[in-house]
Amino acid sequence: MIYTDKEKQIAKEFIDCKIPNYMYDYDEEFKKTHHLDMDTMEYYEALFDYAHCILDDYKLESNFSKALRNKELYFLIMKQKKNIIQKHFSNKVSMLFEVIKKYIEI
Repeated sequence: MIYTDKEKQIAKEFIDCKIPNYMYDYDEEFKKTHHLDMDTMEYYEALFDYAHCILDDYKLESNFSKALRNKELYFLIMKQKKNIIQKHFSNKVSMLFEVIKKYIEI
């Protein structure tokens, strides 16, 4: 598979982006508060795997791909714009998500 230079840049910027603490500090209270049935790191792992596929010109595959079908996680991350790190991360997620949707149905 061949991805554009712009798509590869988006993937690289996502990989290089600092992960906000709420992605790591996932706990049952966070899960309960936001009505989630999976943890945020599964979502991040799918994005991370896909970003590497894009950089290496591979077909998009991830053991965590089902996590991207959880729209609640996407919207939760987009709402977590409390500080500059979270806002920066949310923007990178959004851009990478658009690239992924171009190649696979989510």
